[in-house]
Amino acid sequence: MSRSAFGDLQVWGPQTGSRLAITAQYGWVVPTDRLGPVMSDDGRNDRLYALLMCQDRRNVDLDRADEKPLFDRILALRGPVGPDTIYGFVPALGLGGALRPDRAGIFDGPVRLELLAEFSERRIVDKEDLLHMWIGQ
Repeated sequence: MSRSAFGDLQVWGPQTGSRLAITAQYGWVVPTDRLGPVMSDDGRNDRLYALLMCQDRRNVDLDRADEKPLFDRILALRGPVGPDTIYGFVPALGLGGALRPDRAGIFDGPVRLELLAEFSERRIVDKEDLLHMWIGQ
């Protein structure tokens, strides 16, 4: 399992690699099952290494309505998160909060994720849903 600074989770299966992505701020659960042959240990380790060490920050950042990434602005305003903390918004996005750096704070990761799970409706989102959201249709 891996976690972003915003609390997004990527769950990995021992044989096929990435299995599930959870976008905590929005309550999205995105299945990423890769049907196919069982991966070798080296193949799985290579994918995991690529996720953890080589991923483009733009892929794990949040964009405001002005389409400017938030991570660098929140980092400058609030400082870095630690191994057990995440950035979150007050109020939470699922409760009508805004994607604004001044609304961000640093929270205990497990506690914040549990609260988001309790207060936000979870939605299974597939690739087609993501495409419709991205192109606005």
